[in-house]
Formats: sequence, structure tokens, C-alpha cells
Amino acid sequence: EVAGHRQALDLLAERADVEAGRIGLVGHDFGAMHGVNLAAEDDRIAAAVLVAATPRWGDWFLPFWPIAGDRWNYLRALAPVDPITRIGDLTPRPVCLQFAKGDFFIADMTGLELHHAAGEPAELHTYRADHGVRVPEARADRLDFLRRTLGL
Repeated sequence: EVAGHRQALDLLAERADVEAGRIGLVGHDFGAMHGVNLAAEDDRIAAAVLVAATPRWGDWFLPFWPIAGDRWNYLRALAPVDPITRIGDLTPRPVCLQFAKGDFFIADMTGLELHHAAGEPAELHTYRADHGVRVPEARADRLDFLRRTLGL
């Protein structure tokens, strides 16, 4: 997934109408989780908005899909690419984390956990919304963040 996203980033960065240093990433759910890994490895991403991401891949897979074998071995194997492991690699680039309060899939503490791991300058926003976080306030905060951090 990250390799495919990197190819898309390569195409975007080659465009004449795209300025280096002004590329932002917005990802929701798995897109945010993959986005953390992409941005951790590619500093062409100047700022990231991560919506409804879980700190660990196992946070999604273990509750919702059967995993064969030892669960602890599974979690240890994924740890190097877990968003919580990689998000600190984005520093000092700005990060905006957005979460829904009472999300059925993601515990409210998740935002605090990722925010702490991200370090500064990371912003944390929560909204009365469902997992999709499709509320006008969240859209407005995303646009404001990208305008401020990318100089748009």
C-alpha cells in the first residue's frame, strides 16, 4: 500500500503546478494509517491530516477479523509499521489528528495516545460525529490547518 501511495506522490511531485514543500496529506482510517508510514519515509509531505486512525494495526484487525496463531506474535510483527511507532518520525512537520467522540470503532483515548506519540507540532481535534468524521467543523479545521501549514 505504501509503495503504491509513494508512486502517486512521485507523479504529484513531478507536476509543474506543484510546489515542493507544499504537499499535504489527508488520510482517513486505513488511509491515515498508511499515510503515517508514507510520510515517515518521505519528507516531501510537508503536513499531514490524519482522520480516525488507530495507533496499531492490531487495533483494527484483532477485534474484527480472526487471526490465526499467537496474537502477541502478530502484534510484535506489526509493531515496526504501527502508526504509533512511526508518527514521531514526522516531527517537526505539522500533524493534525481528527477523531469522532464516541466512535464505534475507535476508543476516545486513541486520539490522545497518537497525539502524545506525535510530539510537537501536532494538533488534536475531536467532533461529535460518527467514524466518518464528515461534519462541517472537521472539514473547516482540515482546510484551516492546510492553509496555515502549507501557506495556501
